Amino acid sequence: MIGANVKGNVHAGVLQHEIDSVVSQLNALLSASISLFYSPCSKYPLRYHDNGSNVNAIQGSVVFHEDTLCSMEMLVKSTKTASAVKSTFRDDKQWKLQQIQDAINHLKLATSALNVFPKSSRNGQNQYSKGYIIGVLDKINRSINMCRMRLFSPCKLSLEALVSSGIVKMFTPPLPGDTIVNFFILEDSLVVTHYTVQQSHTTISKNSQHNNPASLFHPVGAILEHGGTLYEVATAHKADCPIPWLKKILVATDICLQLTNELREKLVHTK
Repeated sequence: MIGANVKGNVHAGVLQHEIDSVVSQLNALLSASISLFYSPCSKYPLRYHDNGSNVNAIQGSVVFHEDTLCSMEMLVKSTKTASAVKSTFRDDKQWKLQQIQDAINHLKLATSALNVFPKSSRNGQNQYSKGYIIGVLDKINRSINMCRMRLFSPCKLSLEALVSSGIVKMFTPPLPGDTIVNFFILEDSLVVTHYTVQQSHTTISKNSQHNNPASLFHPVGAILEHGGTLYEVATAHKADCPIPWLKKILVATDICLQLTNELREKLVHTK
């Protein structure tokens, strides 16, 4: 702990009162956000994103608990003439969403950094130097930004990676062999992508790096190679499932960043 006699300490007064106030607000916001993660298991509907096909291609619902996608019910009609395919998660299968776990872990790190501040100014004087407080605020900001980044920036995958991901093996009855499925968190929603593929007659070189770049969503016509055969995406559909408690966490973290940045600026300009 840095003593009260260190040069540059922030003394009691208006600024000290603001530090105490910001610390209190951050504690409340971060604690409430982390507690949302432990909310009871909840069921949410899937919402289809129309791609102009005039077909409600994806219907269904998902059940969430913490960072786990516990179950999914999905009814897919990839084209107007295609038969609807209904499938659900197998009883013995659940899917961990590492994005959510990582985001919460970063919030916990922010809380740990915040805990270096005293709960109150017992002796009317802050026990830390201005530079030290700014350093702690920066550490809190980094953790909060990492939390938000994990929710805003899911991993982009190639179609080849999706084929071998094992997601299609989650469902019963099994999805058709021409089907590729993916799901990920984007901001405050679970996004579900569904593709059907067909054998391609293209002459594109299998060594081309532009066959199938990693992406969050692959368009119709995208090429993949599997088992020595080239395939192309015949239909591509997307649905999402807004998760209310994730939205609350994003709102809370945005407020946290505003509070820390405003306090940091005041400290920087305080002599």
